[in-house]
Amino acid sequence: MLTAEEIWCQLYSEPNAGSDLASLKTRAEDQGDHFLVNGQKIWTSSGPIADWGILLARTDPKVAKHRGISCVLLNMRQPGVEVRPLKQITGSSLFSEVFMTNARAEKSDLIGNLNQGWESRRPRSATSGRQLAWTSHPATPSPSHPAGEGHARELQARRPAPDRRPAVRAKLGRVYADLEVQRYAALRVLSALQKK
Repeated sequence: MLTAEEIWCQLYSEPNAGSDLASLKTRAEDQGDHFLVNGQKIWTSSGPIADWGILLARTDPKVAKHRGISCVLLNMRQPGVEVRPLKQITGSSLFSEVFMTNARAEKSDLIGNLNQGWESRRPRSATSGRQLAWTSHPATPSPSHPAGEGHARELQARRPAPDRRPAVRAKLGRVYADLEVQRYAALRVLSALQKK
């Protein structure tokens, strides 16, 4: 991630399921060794350039809405995943819609347990706010969270050795400092909201 070899996005919000995330409609149907994903996500940051997405999808429609959700990694560069930028009034397109039509998500890329995706995502969303859900990067499995530990280790193993050039290290330091500022700003907002 530090080298930007892989870009990640969150595939959480949907039309008619923004603030009530548990009422999402995107489905991931069990096909044995993989899931077949169909649905739509909206307000996805970095969608057009993302290589991978962290997807919340309904895997069991017969149980209570919070219980039938799973969290799985989705390859954004596969057939069946269409990303459409959303044009803002400023002319820029920071967000996008993502349409999944028979897209494939591997069972081995399941984060946490089947039908327990709500539990693996809820702590971050509830404490950090929807747009600042992960302050290390918008959609990086957190090494401090058990559900993301294995994936974080796998990504770490594939990452090249740290760059020793002073200019690169200085830039990485600035990026890290900027992310820490965002994290503390988010905590400040949450603190103010809790006082109300």
